[in-house]
Amino acid sequence: MAKVKVCGLTRLEDALMAAELGADYLGFVVDVPVETPRKITLNQAASLASEIDRMKAIFVLMPSSVQEVERVLKLRPFGIQFHGDEPPELLKDVRDISLKTSLIKTIHVPGTATYEEVCNKAKTYDNVADYLLLDTQTELAGGTGITHDWSFAQRLGSDVGKPVFLSGGLTPENVGDAVRTARPFCADASSGLESSPGVKDPMKVRRFIREVRACSI
Repeated sequence: MAKVKVCGLTRLEDALMAAELGADYLGFVVDVPVETPRKITLNQAASLASEIDRMKAIFVLMPSSVQEVERVLKLRPFGIQFHGDEPPELLKDVRDISLKTSLIKTIHVPGTATYEEVCNKAKTYDNVADYLLLDTQTELAGGTGITHDWSFAQRLGSDVGKPVFLSGGLTPENVGDAVRTARPFCADASSGLESSPGVKDPMKVRRFIREVRACSI
């Protein structure tokens, strides 16, 4: 059965609500170098982490150094999601200092990309990432509501042999089709679950989780 990640959380009440409704992972975008209403500071991340099940927490970073990641590793999350253009060597260096934290590498999918291009890029992280995450490539870092070819995720999981998170434009309305097509390890949504930027809508979160569970039995 596919898992669910509710990402772009900025408020404790939303994180607790998502967890109570059955979300497997809670995503927090921490100090990324782009403007987004879903970004929180490291201090805010630490405060939120102290109030939730840390084994549900995934911190989304766009780091340029191991030191940036180390600050977040101290919060003992389930995973670190590398959401920028980080080279495999950076993930390897992080892996060398942390064996317990799962490393998730985002592979951005341009609208013109072929599957072979996406697969070749993903394979460069084969020995350093525990999971891959496919997201739509845009000028923004995420939360754009734009989808990409869902079939890439299904093929990638088989060809690379890594569990795949599917992200990019998922909503309660389309996630059923997405999961049936992609068969991802986890369905990941952010802006598609909001009532306003950075604020989650309980009804949308509930429906999203219900749709994922129903179509992946």
